[in-house]
Amino acid sequence: MDTLALAHLISPEEILNQGLRERVETAQRQGSEAVSKAFDALEDLQIPRERIQKLVDDRIKETSDKVRSVMHNHS
Repeated sequence: MDTLALAHLISPEEILNQGLRERVETAQRQGSEAVSKAFDALEDLQIPRERIQKLVDDRIKETSDKVRSVMHNHS
């Protein structure tokens, strides 16, 4: 989650410059797999994939806001 939140805060160029590309891609792939697994598990309840993805995206945004706050307080 922290990696996805960090990727939300910095540009793709910064991700490359910091050597984080592989780590970010792995986190994104794992996040996508988790959404797929959740969708499969909740399919009988007719919960759409988009709703699950929105929950994940909201959580990433909350985490990135916390990371931004910590970074701002330490600068």
